[in-house]
Amino acid sequence: MKIKVLVSILALIAILTATGCENDNGASQMPELEESFSSTGGESMSCQVSVYVGEDKLLHMYDPKQGDSIILCNKADCSHEPYDEQRNPDPTCEAALNKELFSSCVPVLSNNYLYLFGVENMSQGVVYRENLDGSGRTRMYSMDYQLGMGSSVYVKNNVAYAEANIPIVNEDNLGGAGTNSSYSLMLQINLETGETKELSPIRKEKFQGVSLLEIKGNQLYYVLSYRKLQGEEKDYSKTSQFCSVYGYDIKSGKQTKLFLEEDLTGLTPVGMTGSSLCVCNEKTGEAFEISLKDKSKKSIYLPPNKDVIYFVFNNQWIVGDMSKEQFSCLKDNELEVLPDIVSFSKTFGNYVEYYLKDGTCQVIYGTLLSDKPIVVLEKK
Repeated sequence: MKIKVLVSILALIAILTATGCENDNGASQMPELEESFSSTGGESMSCQVSVYVGEDKLLHMYDPKQGDSIILCNKADCSHEPYDEQRNPDPTCEAALNKELFSSCVPVLSNNYLYLFGVENMSQGVVYRENLDGSGRTRMYSMDYQLGMGSSVYVKNNVAYAEANIPIVNEDNLGGAGTNSSYSLMLQINLETGETKELSPIRKEKFQGVSLLEIKGNQLYYVLSYRKLQGEEKDYSKTSQFCSVYGYDIKSGKQTKLFLEEDLTGLTPVGMTGSSLCVCNEKTGEAFEISLKDKSKKSIYLPPNKDVIYFVFNNQWIVGDMSKEQFSCLKDNELEVLPDIVSFSKTFGNYVEYYLKDGTCQVIYGTLLSDKPIVVLEKK
C-alpha cells in the first residue's frame, strides 16, 4: 500500500510537466499550472492536480486523469495520524495539519507548490508552503489578514486574489479568529514574497461581505456587500442589503467601480457574462442581465415562484428550483434539467462545483453539459 502511494505521488508530479485540460477533441485548453481556484470547501483545483482537506483532517491529492485521490504523504510506513492537541500535538505525517492549520486550512496551488493558509493567532494569519509530493513544508510568512474555510481564492501567475478578513481584537482580547468580528475585503497576495495589497474599500459596517464573482480574461470581478439596520431598534433580523460590483484588471492593476449601490437596489449579483452583470430580484426571483456598456436591463427568466437560486457558468444561466429540488440550464428560454445534481456550491471562471444525489462533490472544468466533462476533483 505504501509503495502504491509513493508511486502515485510521483506519477502526479509528472503530470505537471504535461499539458493541461483537454477538450473532447483532445486540444489543450490550459497549458500549465499557472492558474488555480480554491473554493469554499477547503480544496484547491487545477486541471493537472487538485488538493483538498479530507474529513480525516489530512491533505489529499486528486489526479484528474486517473480519477483517484491519495493521502498527500510519501513517507514510507507512515500511519497518517492527524493532529490532535492532546494525543498528537506534533504530527510526523506530511499530510497532517499542524496546530496553526488544523482549525482553518485553505490550500492554494501555484506553480509547483502548495500553499497552506492558516491562523497564527487571533489577529494574524500564517502561510506555509510545501512541495507537491507533500515534502518540505516551510513556514513562509504571517499576515495581518486571515482566510477562512469559506474563502474563495483565484491564483494567476503566483499571485492570489482572496476573500479575506481583518480580525477585530478588542482590548479584552475578545473577537478575532473564530468569530464574526472582522472586516471583509478582497486581498491581493504575492505568494512568493507575502506582499499584500488591499483591493476593496473597507466600510467597517456590520455584516459586510466580499465575494469573488467572475474572471474574464484579465478582468477580475468581485462584489462588496453590506447590510444596514432599518429603523432605530437594533433588530438585526430587519436589515437591507446594499451591493456594489468592482472590476480589477490583474494585468494593469487598474480598478473600476462598475455598479453603484443605487444601480443594484433590490438586486443580488449572481454572475457575469462577457458583456453583462447577471442579477436576480430579491422579491420576485426574476433574473436580469445588466449591460456593462450602458447599464440597460434585460429580463432573462421569470420563475413560476420566487423560491429559486441562480448561478452563471461560462455565460450560461443555471436555475435552481428549490421547491422541486431541481437544477436546470437555461437555453433559448427553455430549462434543460441537470440530472442527479442536487446543489451547486460555486461557479467561477472555468470551474463549477456541485453535489450529486449520492453526496459526491464534483468540480468540473469547461462545459457543464458536455458528454465528457473534465472532472478535476471528486470527493465521495
